[in-house]
Amino acid sequence: MVFRQHNNLTEVGDHFLWGGIATMACFSLIFFLQSARATHALVRGYALKHAIACVIAALSYFLMSHQVGMFRKDTGRAWFYLRYLEYAITTPLLMYDFANLSQAGTFTSGLVLLLTEGIVLATFYAGSLQDRTFMWRIFAGICFAGVFLAYLILVECRPANKAWTGLTNAKGVLFIAMFIVYALGWGLSEGGQLIPVDFTHLWFVIADNIARCFLGALFIWITHNVMQEIDTKGK
Repeated sequence: MVFRQHNNLTEVGDHFLWGGIATMACFSLIFFLQSARATHALVRGYALKHAIACVIAALSYFLMSHQVGMFRKDTGRAWFYLRYLEYAITTPLLMYDFANLSQAGTFTSGLVLLLTEGIVLATFYAGSLQDRTFMWRIFAGICFAGVFLAYLILVECRPANKAWTGLTNAKGVLFIAMFIVYALGWGLSEGGQLIPVDFTHLWFVIADNIARCFLGALFIWITHNVMQEIDTKGK
C-alpha cells in the first residue's frame, strides 16, 4: 500500500477512519446491550461508560473523515486536534473508574483523574506547536508525568479486597502498555512527522479499538466474573 501524500488525509486514511467508525459502532451496541442485561450495578455502569466512550470515538472519526477539527501547520501537515478533544473527554473518566475500582481513595482517584487530563491536554498543546524544540521538551515532561501515573496505578491503586487484585493488576499493566503505544504513535506522527497522516489515523484507530473495545470488553467480562464469585462466597 502506497501513501501518496505524506501530509494529507487521502482516500486510504478515510477508509481507516470508517473502519474505526464501524468497529466502535458495533462495540457501542454490544456494550449498551450488556448494560441493559447486567444484574450488577458495577458491571452495568462500566458497560454504559464504555458504550458512551465508543460512541464519542466513532463521532470523532466521522468528523475527522470530513476534515473537521483539523488545521495545517507551517510544514503543511494536516493536524487533527479533534482526536485530543475526544481523549480529553473519555480517557480521564475511564482512568478515574479504574482508581475507584481499586479503592484508591478520594485523593488518589482525584490525582489520577487530574494527571490523566493534564497529560492529554499537554499532548494536545505540544502537537499544536510550530517550535519543534519546545514541542519535544513538553513531550519529555509528559513522559515524566506518565511515569508518576504508572506509579499511582501500580503501587497506590491496590484494592483491599483480594478478589479485585488480579483485575486491577491486569488493568494497570495494560493501561501502561497502551500509554507507551500512544506515546510512540505521537512521537512518530505529530512529533517527528515520520509517518504519513493516513498511517497516523491507522495507528490511533488500532490503539483506540484495543483500548476501548477489546480491553473494555475483557475488563467488563472479568468484572462480571469477579462479582459472581463474590456473590457465591457471600451465600
